[in-house]
Amino acid sequence: QGSQGVARAFVLAMGQGAAACCQSNDFCNQDFATLDATGVFGSHSEALSAGGSAYPSQHDAGPKGIDLISDDARQQEKARLKMMVRNFTTTAIRGVACSKVNLQTGAFDLAEYSIDRWLRIFTVRSTQATGGFPTETLEISRILEVFHGQDLPSNFKLPQQLPEDMRHRLLILRHEDGLGAQKDLAFLEASAVESETFLTCINILRLYSEVSS
Repeated sequence: QGSQGVARAFVLAMGQGAAACCQSNDFCNQDFATLDATGVFGSHSEALSAGGSAYPSQHDAGPKGIDLISDDARQQEKARLKMMVRNFTTTAIRGVACSKVNLQTGAFDLAEYSIDRWLRIFTVRSTQATGGFPTETLEISRILEVFHGQDLPSNFKLPQQLPEDMRHRLLILRHEDGLGAQKDLAFLEASAVESETFLTCINILRLYSEVSS
C-alpha cells in the first residue's frame, strides 16, 4: 500500500472537516485546517515526506516550500474536498446504484447504497425484483477500514469467481456490528473514478464521525 496509501491518508487528514459542510451552514463555514494528520495518521511531516515526489521536501523547497504546501495547496485541496464530499453526500442521500458482492462465492446482486441525512448510517439494499439479499445497514462510525479492490492487504483473498477486471470498481467496508464482531461489506461502484471518490469521501465521513463523537 506504501506511499499511495500515505498520500491518500494525507489528503484525508487535510479534509476531515469537509464532511461538516453537508450538515449546516455553520459547519460549512468551519475552518478545518486545525484537523491535520496529528493524532489520526501520525506526524504531519512524516505524511508529507512519505508522499514522495508528489510534494516538495524540505531539501527541495526549504521552509518556504513547506509553507506553500500548508497554505496555498492546503487551501485549494480543502476547497476541492469540501465540494467533493458535498456532491457525494447529496447523491448518496438519494441512493446510488451499485452491485453487492458476495465475498465467498464472487456472485453479485443489483443493489443501491445510501447514507442517511445525518451522515451516520450507511445502507445497502437489493434492487432485484426477486431473490434479493436482506438489507444491510452499518454505522459509519463503526467502519474500521475501507479497502479498494486494487489496494488490498496481501492476506486478503478474493473469490476466484470475481473477474479480475472488476477489481478497479470493488470496495470493501470492514466494520464492527452491534456485538463487536468484524464483518466485510463488499460492492462494486459504477466506475473506477467513482470508486476512488467513494473511498475518499467515506473515509472523510468516518474520520469526522470519530472527531465529532
